[in-house]
Amino acid sequence: MLSKLLSKSTRLPISITRPATGQSRRADHEGSVRKRGHRWQSRVTLDGRSYAANGSTRTEAVHRMQATIARHEAGTLSPPVVSVAGWLSSWVADTGQAWKATTRERHADIVRLHLSPAIGDIDLLQLSPADIARCLARCGSVAPGTRLRIYRTLHRALNVAVFQGLLTHNPCTRVEAPRVVRRPPVLWSAADMRRFVESLTPSPYGRLWAILLGTGCRLGEALAARWRDYEAATGTLTIAATLSETRTQGTMRTAPKTAAGYRRVELPLFARRILDESGSEWGPADEAIVQTTTGKPPTRRLVGRAFDSACKRASVARMRVHDLRHLHASLLIGEGVPITVVSARLGHASPAITAAVYSHALPGSEGIAALAFDGVMNGRVGRLPAQPGDAD
Repeated sequence: MLSKLLSKSTRLPISITRPATGQSRRADHEGSVRKRGHRWQSRVTLDGRSYAANGSTRTEAVHRMQATIARHEAGTLSPPVVSVAGWLSSWVADTGQAWKATTRERHADIVRLHLSPAIGDIDLLQLSPADIARCLARCGSVAPGTRLRIYRTLHRALNVAVFQGLLTHNPCTRVEAPRVVRRPPVLWSAADMRRFVESLTPSPYGRLWAILLGTGCRLGEALAARWRDYEAATGTLTIAATLSETRTQGTMRTAPKTAAGYRRVELPLFARRILDESGSEWGPADEAIVQTTTGKPPTRRLVGRAFDSACKRASVARMRVHDLRHLHASLLIGEGVPITVVSARLGHASPAITAAVYSHALPGSEGIAALAFDGVMNGRVGRLPAQPGDAD
């Protein structure tokens, strides 16, 4: 047992062990030592509970864990009392170091605004499915999508608690996730889109609308595009980064989340015309294609206001900026462009994502399904492969 090894040696006695395949947490008396930032942390499981000790050096962390195990064997060790708020706070601080800044802020806000006020005072070991259900009910005034994010944040945090041995099971698994009915956005007609395109000018925001509508890329990707990413000779735009906003770190330029996010897309003629006519405004190769008069990228709030004005000027219905991406994808799918091509153009990690999000845009999908069913019922299989037992 690890405790016996620790009592016999003082030279880095805790060996780093890993749970066996399929094991959700460490077995009793299994320990580990690892570096967290500039400090070391040793951790051991005793009687099903996880105990941690920190130190400025590896040796110090190990010696402090030795003292913890000694108190356990002497019967003087009190079990750790960790509140839900305490665990969630440490989870964001420790695990969140590997997340993007925007992801870390989103989880921190959910913990601060919703989870800690509702269930933060409860002992983590005493947290029950009923407590979680009451917490979600208490958040009934927020949008359904926000309630789902609250549930997912808590579920994710408790999964880590299970893995680290603080819990034997995740109580979230016994609570039904909030349901969110996602309806496809109401998009412009072809006439509306032509009217909007005709109103575009080679201005910073005109270039932004042309890129968003002409490529279907995300807003952050369009704001991160630089002049060197655009090849006028071929009319292609390389998408290799995204721009995100954070309260603590301001605007950040980061790499795409997946390999599919790196892509090269060809612009339609109207978008090429807008960018080419902006030649007098072209700056250095590293300068952003879209920026304000101060040389900085516009905030999302400014972009939203500018898009409202652009819709009003073109006499078209107001949409969200992100709906330009939906409009682009829906038009391509509606024109019969293969789903794999649309998926690559949008930067989706898998065509299955594209098919799930834009299935409503498949041309005549409901009519095709009804005709196929009628054909089977009437003995006319058509293009469907014949099955064993079908009449000749």
